[in-house]
Order: sequence, then C-alpha cells, then structure tokens
Amino acid sequence: MKLFIFILFVSNITFANEKMREVRSDAKRAAKNASREVEDKTCELINGKMQCTLKKAKHSIEKSSDEIEDAAD
Repeated sequence: MKLFIFILFVSNITFANEKMREVRSDAKRAAKNASREVEDKTCELINGKMQCTLKKAKHSIEKSSDEIEDAAD
C-alpha cells in the first residue's frame, strides 16, 4: 500500500513538472511571437513595407519552427 501511494505521489510530481515545463514553453513562444510582431510593425512604420519584407519572412519561418519544436515536445 505504501509503495502504491509513493508511486502515485511521484507520478503526480512528474506530471506537474511536465505541465509546468509546457506552460513555460508556451509563454516563452508567445513572448517571442509578440516581440516579432512589434518589431515587424515598427519596421513598417519607420522603413516602409518593402524594406521589411525579408525580416517579416524570417520571423514567419522562426514562428513556424518554434511551433514545430513545441509540438515535438
């Protein structure tokens, strides 16, 4: 009985740690995406759309790779 309770306790801790890691990863990805969006909008205001196209494409690729990496975890 004690072994069962111990195993249950350890599995709950493991699940909680995994969930915390997932939440932290999601928050980090959201912050990166928000930062990239602000940078894109700022670039458009300062330099115009034509000069910022490559930067926006790079940010789009980074966003996609972050989503793929997050899905793999």
